Amino acid sequence: METPRSTLIVEMLARSIEEVTGTKPSLEGPGPACDGWVFSMCGLETICGYGVECGGVHGADEWVGLANLQSITGMYARTILNYLGQAY
Repeated sequence: METPRSTLIVEMLARSIEEVTGTKPSLEGPGPACDGWVFSMCGLETICGYGVECGGVHGADEWVGLANLQSITGMYARTILNYLGQAY
């Protein structure tokens, strides 16, 4: 599953990340296991693989880093508002 870099949702998230962190994000796809294909097949622009620091995914020792949870949430909120303002 791949969302082209030129789609509005990718551009909006990249802009939000840069505004919040001051750095340009690396635009690359997620690993082989991603449920984003379901949305993509329905024609919805989809972002997969960007989120909080984590490890041990789907294992007994799975963890999420809470330190950047607030900034990630802010980036997605900003992205949604910008996307809706541009798309509709």
